[in-house]
Amino acid sequence: MNKNFEDYLKAILEHYEVVKNGKNADLLEKPTPGNLKKLCLQLLEKGLSNADEKAFLNFFHPKEERALYAHIRNMSTDGLRTPSDFLRLKQGLTNNRQHANLVAVLVDFKPRPFTTFQNTIQEEKEKEELSKDIIKEKEENAPPSTEAQKEELQSVEETIGKEKIAEGEKQKEDFAETETVVESQVEERVTHFANPVDNKPTPPGRKPYLIALALILFISLTGFFIHKTTEPKCMVWKEDHYEMIDCEQEAPIGLFSNDKIRPYNEALFEGMRKIIPTDTTTFFKDNEPVLFYYGRNNYDFFTMDGVHPVNGKELHPVSRRIVQRHVLGWKDKE
Repeated sequence: MNKNFEDYLKAILEHYEVVKNGKNADLLEKPTPGNLKKLCLQLLEKGLSNADEKAFLNFFHPKEERALYAHIRNMSTDGLRTPSDFLRLKQGLTNNRQHANLVAVLVDFKPRPFTTFQNTIQEEKEKEELSKDIIKEKEENAPPSTEAQKEELQSVEETIGKEKIAEGEKQKEDFAETETVVESQVEERVTHFANPVDNKPTPPGRKPYLIALALILFISLTGFFIHKTTEPKCMVWKEDHYEMIDCEQEAPIGLFSNDKIRPYNEALFEGMRKIIPTDTTTFFKDNEPVLFYYGRNNYDFFTMDGVHPVNGKELHPVSRRIVQRHVLGWKDKE
């Protein structure tokens, strides 16, 4: 078996161990043929890239490309036995690239397909070889170091070291001088605070008390501002956007009665909006979905990925099938 293909299979399995408890855990944690079939249909509904769709076509071989979804829906789960055994038993694919590329799509391993993975490995090797050649060339072309050059370098290093020591001593002296001036200014301010009218010298016995009072005042003010700046913020969903709310406030009946108070999240607060799409709405940019949905009969559309702000269900990237059927009102022609 090709060494790069062995690495490809190993990398897919390592990635699977990471993602099997992720967003598709209900299907990937136990990758039975039936669960893999369900996952294939889900990915088709969300929309596939051209490369991933080609991997599906090479594996399933439908009579017509447009009938891929119906072909998978009607096929026996036995057709997915080999990919299932590969994920469960870590064996069984040998040189079958079509099977490996399908599994790579199901577990979202990148770079895929195998040809892309192989080219990436080759590019990394070429970069590594090039780096070695450059380092070797520099070492070969570097002028020989003489004793005179070594002595000169040592002398320069000693001079720089002495300058750094002198600079450090000067910084210590400047710091000590500044510290003395600050202490003097603090003492003057405390004295003035204690005797605001006649500005008479403070009796020696009262100095410790005044300094303690000033420290208490400073600590109290600091604590107040820290509390205000770190005070927790919360937000609540209202109709089609989030609104700020006091974390200890209970949602008023009739206003936020169906919503939950959540910790403030700047990204969600600024970016999450519920919209009603039309035939002029932008659903994709550079072939990537920019809207996300949840629903079965009635669909809600949002401007950010994540979970539904009311029921907490996972949102899905909008697909062309969803747009055609539930926004534009087209019917399936399968």
